[in-house]
Amino acid sequence: MRWSPSFECHVDRDGDRRYAVGHELVDDFLEFVAARSRANTVRAYAHDLCVFFSVVGKDPDAVTTKDVLSFVTAQRRGRPGAESDRPALQGACFILLTRGREDWTMTEGSKPIEVSRRIAAPAAIIFEILVNPQRHVDFDGSGMLRGAVLDRPISGVGDTFIMKMHRLGDDYLMINHVVEFQPDQRIFWEPAPGDPSRAEDHDPSKVGIPAGYRWGYILIPDGDHAAVVTEVFDCGPLPEDLLRDGGAWINGTNSVVESMAASLEKLEKISTR
Repeated sequence: MRWSPSFECHVDRDGDRRYAVGHELVDDFLEFVAARSRANTVRAYAHDLCVFFSVVGKDPDAVTTKDVLSFVTAQRRGRPGAESDRPALQGACFILLTRGREDWTMTEGSKPIEVSRRIAAPAAIIFEILVNPQRHVDFDGSGMLRGAVLDRPISGVGDTFIMKMHRLGDDYLMINHVVEFQPDQRIFWEPAPGDPSRAEDHDPSKVGIPAGYRWGYILIPDGDHAAVVTEVFDCGPLPEDLLRDGGAWINGTNSVVESMAASLEKLEKISTR
């Protein structure tokens, strides 16, 4: 390896902290994360990446997806309760780095689809539903969700939750990687295939690897007992024709916008009971 990872924290005159590990690609990625996350999240990513590269002993351009998955698996072994807490050194940052700078900057410049609705319930109540994967089927407007594999709430960036899915007669799993989490304000996740049937070219090695698109929700309080909830679908690097005919081909029933509007309508009903 041509560099020695080192955890660095630089404080500017305004007291803002900038984290780095001493490699251009990794530090650029940390800047990318900093523009979308809180300082503590960036600090955690910087620490995890420093440890990861120190242990793996490879430069970023030499790291493969196999290196990442093998390392995460090794970290989990022998850790009681590892499946119930935030997995050490796991997060979308590793996968994105192995793909290179172009893929993770595409999402930055993409044009997300957004649908909003004012819901007469406090943001905290709505967010409590959003962070419970078992409740996602209750407000699913696409008709594709069949429930969560584990009954465990989402607690922060780096968490994963697996959903049972159904599309056009096919049952499958999707692994969702949480990439943004601000209590009562916003939550975003990046889906990844949960079995080879949903992976590109049915390649088992691509199971669990996010495709680069993301779903999420943004909550803005509107008074003490209401919030404007915006559902967001960011296509990221997916093909431009993904949303041909409004994306109705995905579930064979309604367009992506119609599905999102239906989800928010259902979310309102269960939030205001």
